[in-house]
Amino acid sequence: MPTDRGWGVFWLREDPGASNLARVYYAHVGFDGGIEIGPLLLQVNIPRIPWRGRYYNVAWNGDHYGLIVAVRATLYYYDLSFEGALSGGRAVGPPLFVSSIYDQEADSDLAAFPGGFAGVIEGDCMGHSCSYAFRLGPHGEPLGSVYNLVDFDYTHQFWPRVAYDGIGFAVISVKDSVSTGGVVTKYIPGTWGSPSARAKVVPSKDYLWDEYPALAWNGERYGAVWTEVNQRPPSGQPPAAWQIHFAAFRRTISASITLADRVLDARANKSPFRWTTQVHPVAGDWAVHYSAWQPQGEPLAVFEYVDGAGSTQARLIPFTLSADALGSSLQRGGPQPGRIGIARGDSRDGVSTVTFFTLDPPRCE
Repeated sequence: MPTDRGWGVFWLREDPGASNLARVYYAHVGFDGGIEIGPLLLQVNIPRIPWRGRYYNVAWNGDHYGLIVAVRATLYYYDLSFEGALSGGRAVGPPLFVSSIYDQEADSDLAAFPGGFAGVIEGDCMGHSCSYAFRLGPHGEPLGSVYNLVDFDYTHQFWPRVAYDGIGFAVISVKDSVSTGGVVTKYIPGTWGSPSARAKVVPSKDYLWDEYPALAWNGERYGAVWTEVNQRPPSGQPPAAWQIHFAAFRRTISASITLADRVLDARANKSPFRWTTQVHPVAGDWAVHYSAWQPQGEPLAVFEYVDGAGSTQARLIPFTLSADALGSSLQRGGPQPGRIGIARGDSRDGVSTVTFFTLDPPRCE
């Protein structure tokens, strides 16, 4: 993620003798690509539990990181200094889901804003997994209510993401219901008043099977990208195609207006790497990255430069993927604003590595 001096890079590692723990590591890379700090093991013990896919989230807020970690049924917040020192540690947010009947994933997101942090996470909801939103002060102080984002039947709402537009917060998630679900948003005012009614990002689209949305604000509109099935297949039959769907929209407390709606990619099978779908603002446009399955060989890392109307202006496939570990973030400051920092996890021949490199700002010629 971008900081005032470059990029913070975080990853999980399984260490010998600590196979029952999710171990979080941190390093900081400067604008020149050199490692300034780390790699450091963050001194917080996070028990591993079956089926939990997300253990932590981090956001930079001016002079320190906010770190949230999922420890069994409880979410904790820590301050993390630029140098990698942890302080504090308080329980925040809703109770997490730990029943093996459904899921324990605790998928989540954390966004910084001038008053602190906004968080969203899957949590326990009457024996099912719902999505919740909560707000924290600059050092993790709970501010206002914890909101359950499900407004009908109280079951199964997944993969929440949050973004701040300078006035309020848009939250995107996937609701599991054929006609009323799909990729939906709610809007929470900056005062952290009650959330709006839900609205589909693409009003005409019924839920078939949507997964792993990403959300960002570019100064004038929101952009979202997610994985979806193009049609509901007969029982036991595979879908005709898995698609990467992009949409741009405006969202307020009272309205949602779709501005662009386009399928970027379609494949016979979906990529096995779920944490790679992201979208980043580039002026009035977007840099979208995702992983694409191919029939032979490893999945592809794909970066697309998409304009405000949803049209692809440039496309780059820099490497194949061998691990579910690819993150990118766009640097807004420093000597080269607009550069994209990429942290890549790679696992081959029994050896796992983490590498970092940058892409020049996308441009049309």
